[in-house]
Amino acid sequence: LLNGTFAGAWAPKIPEFASRLGLSEGGLGLMIMCFGIGSIILMPIAGVLIAHFGTTRTVKGATILFLSTMLLLSLTPTIPLGAVAIFFFGGLMGAMDVAMNGNAVEVEKSMRRAIMSSCHAFWSLGAFIGATTGGFLMDALGVMGHAALLTIAGAVLFVFIWPHILHDAPHPSEERQKVRLPMTPLPWLIGLMALFCMVPEGAILDWGALYMRNELGASLALSGFAFGTFSLTMAVMRFAGDHVRDRFGAVKTLRTCTVIAIIGMVVAGTAPNAYVAMAGFALCG
Repeated sequence: LLNGTFAGAWAPKIPEFASRLGLSEGGLGLMIMCFGIGSIILMPIAGVLIAHFGTTRTVKGATILFLSTMLLLSLTPTIPLGAVAIFFFGGLMGAMDVAMNGNAVEVEKSMRRAIMSSCHAFWSLGAFIGATTGGFLMDALGVMGHAALLTIAGAVLFVFIWPHILHDAPHPSEERQKVRLPMTPLPWLIGLMALFCMVPEGAILDWGALYMRNELGASLALSGFAFGTFSLTMAVMRFAGDHVRDRFGAVKTLRTCTVIAIIGMVVAGTAPNAYVAMAGFALCG
């Protein structure tokens, strides 16, 4: 929930971030690429740290560092510093993501029942909260007020979470395993499916608010609802995910949901106004 809330709060902040740094759409695209580069670099490092120190210590350390990133994004005055801030925002979000998923695996084992879909649903619920409140809070408190409130609320929540995080032992043997690329096509196919599942999510997170404001004339407060509606319906379906899969089977669920997501993106991309676009984003989510 904490990680997702920060991700969602970034969505309505993007137009202000681009305007403050004087970025064109091409420049913003390159800046957002730094987010992805940060994730690609720091996520494997998180894996090494988990092998040495366990998920508990890694997720705590990553979260402490991650909590400061929204303030950095709001304070940065130049493009080079903005690139550094967004690099660490994406990288630490990814590192925290890897560590908390690893910890969720340990929790799932200790509970002896499936909880992973619900854990991911809470991320989407957080993204909904962050995206839908971000515009209103920036209108009311300003950019720095919004970032400060989010950071303080995140810190308070993390203080509450801290003693309840499941303690796990490090797995030093994992780091010594030889890395080998899979030689059969199926893992590559699943990887490509994951890639194309994440493309629309990244597009809505990074470009949805800008699209709503620049193309459809939405207000600052309403612009965050692009990713907000997407995240809300994603949360609902993730809470129901295990039951839906058990009822219809994984293959049928995948095929049906893929078609619905495509329809949603077409509706959003051809929408005459912000409200129709929100309905499309909701279908995609």
